[in-house]
Amino acid sequence: LERQEEAIEVYEKLIGIEDKDADVRHLMAEYYYKKASGLEAAGNPAAAEPWDRKVLEYMTRGCEISRSTGDPADPSRVESHCQKLNFLATLQHELNDTEPEMATLREIVELDPSFPGASYNLGIFAHKAGDFEKAVDYYLKALNCAEDAQKAALTFQIGIINLQHTRDYRQ
Repeated sequence: LERQEEAIEVYEKLIGIEDKDADVRHLMAEYYYKKASGLEAAGNPAAAEPWDRKVLEYMTRGCEISRSTGDPADPSRVESHCQKLNFLATLQHELNDTEPEMATLREIVELDPSFPGASYNLGIFAHKAGDFEKAVDYYLKALNCAEDAQKAALTFQIGIINLQHTRDYRQ
């Protein structure tokens, strides 16, 4: 789209009239995310921060709309909603909003236990918090649905935890 600024104005007006379309919110969030990323890449993170917050606002509202619409048993709806939640979790991670990010990741795992990355990221959080048993559980869940290329990294993480347990046991 060559006239993105005009399209965004139209989307903003649409939301002002009727705010019921998660996809519109998602498209706008992606646009603002690219804008913020461009400012950060240009070395201006302070100018990017308000845009990042706007992305967070749009994605949060888009996920609220997505959560309340469609058939929860429809696999394509679940996949679409998980994709939106994953984008939200990524942004929350970038903004260091740890608790909301963990809640978003747990929602993804609850909706689709085989969604790539969500169990792995929860495993990382549990590992950093020192809850090795929970970390291994999350890593094993991720391992069960991972692609071959991801399995080595997951097995490595489980190995690190086992090594830490061995060291703790010896002390």
